[in-house]
Amino acid sequence: MDISEQDYQKAVAVVMDCSSGSVSNLQRKLYWGYARAAAAIDRMQEEFIVSPMSASGRRDVYPSDIHQLWKDLNAAKAQAVPEWKDYTVESPRTDGRYQIFANGEQFAADWESPYGFSSAEDGAALIQELITHWSVLGGDPVIEAQEPAPLKLGDLVEPIDHRYTLASGCERYPYAYVVNTNPFQLMSEEGDMYWCCTVEAGGYKLIKSNDQLPEAVSLRMIREGLLAPVEAQEQSHENG
Repeated sequence: MDISEQDYQKAVAVVMDCSSGSVSNLQRKLYWGYARAAAAIDRMQEEFIVSPMSASGRRDVYPSDIHQLWKDLNAAKAQAVPEWKDYTVESPRTDGRYQIFANGEQFAADWESPYGFSSAEDGAALIQELITHWSVLGGDPVIEAQEPAPLKLGDLVEPIDHRYTLASGCERYPYAYVVNTNPFQLMSEEGDMYWCCTVEAGGYKLIKSNDQLPEAVSLRMIREGLLAPVEAQEQSHENG
């Protein structure tokens, strides 16, 4: 049963004031018949003002912020729905990409006057008679990608895929320390595997930036001539 918006708002006010989602309470307060009161309560359930009926036949009244959340969600959905225009009545005035509805489906297509719509994927002409509606295609938000900071000595890294995994025979190391940046060189966490990478630093991502290397790694770097003993001592004192 349809009820006017004015009557519906009266019913909402009664429900909120009495904290009762009862149909019979609404009938008593507004002198309504069952059909009108039940229709109002059903709509309130859809709008998250009252809860569905429990097994005991009771409906709870939700806090007002639950209903407001429902309203906000519906407002957001309304903004996301495109404003369709009848293609048989009006065509786009500006060349570009649009959303179209054709043959029961909606998808992006390119408009070029006076030729009409064409496929956004391969540029093939579309059968214009099958297109019934079109709308402006909202652009995705542009997010500028930030360049990651360059890897530095002491950084703990992991490979972005298996091609860059530090390995020795059957032993594979999921993580490694950067022990040189030019050329780019890695060492295992235990210091037992040292590798002058054949790939660039872009094959690795940072796990943790470190100011101090593990002792085993520092000792191996000294043996490889990558770190002088005095540097290792200074590094230890700085972080001690």
